[in-house]
Amino acid sequence: NIFEMLLKAQASSLCYSSRLKRIISSSCLKNSVSASSKPFLRPYRAINKYIQTRAISSTSEYIINKTKIDHYEALKDKTIIFVMGGPGSGKGTQCEMLSHELNAAFFSAGDLIRDFLKTESPQSLALQSIILEGRVIPSSVTVGLLCDSMRKTSKNVILVDGFPRNLENRKEFRAAAGRDCDLAVFFKCSEEEMRRRLLGRKVGRADDNETTIVKRVQGFSRDTLPVVELYESEAKLLTVSAERPPLEVFSDVRQYIYSSPLFRKQL
Repeated sequence: NIFEMLLKAQASSLCYSSRLKRIISSSCLKNSVSASSKPFLRPYRAINKYIQTRAISSTSEYIINKTKIDHYEALKDKTIIFVMGGPGSGKGTQCEMLSHELNAAFFSAGDLIRDFLKTESPQSLALQSIILEGRVIPSSVTVGLLCDSMRKTSKNVILVDGFPRNLENRKEFRAAAGRDCDLAVFFKCSEEEMRRRLLGRKVGRADDNETTIVKRVQGFSRDTLPVVELYESEAKLLTVSAERPPLEVFSDVRQYIYSSPLFRKQL
């Protein structure tokens, strides 16, 4: 059957891989799972070592699922930090300092998209059309670029600037990588301060003017703050006041890192 074919085709499948030690249960086979098998699966579900997925119906779907497995294997032992903050909050500056402090890989979701658009491939041209039409960039595109970049690094700690932008980004990342971040850092800054900083920048985005800045700040509040609140409810959030000089802000982040059990294995 398809499940057996997957095991043969992908030796490191989620079901019996010694590295993953997870169990896949195919929803398409749900009705055929015997009563004697269910007690075997239950302990893996209880300790979060259980992944349920549909049986694979096509070659293209197999390739997609194999990519997800590869992403999980590459990222499962990494310490992943998502960094969020509104435009002008200074999160980019903090990420640069933090990446040097932790010897971490540093990725910007926005930069990955901009670099991809420069390739002028059929896929990037299609994405340009989406942007020109004012539509939202699909989360699958953002997450695909991010996961492909993250899996190539040999660094143990990975910083991601400006991600997740919304709840859909987070959902897509969890589905693609088979995991979530270890820590989310939120650089808190009032809308008034963000607007003041952006308007006072000598170097900034080409489209930075008062109207577009207001829209960017409002978009952050609308789309990203719900993600911040979700991570806070899961006790995964570090909130830092960003309305201070950059070195003061960084000092708080650094103090947290060196006192956190999460980073002791990395530092």
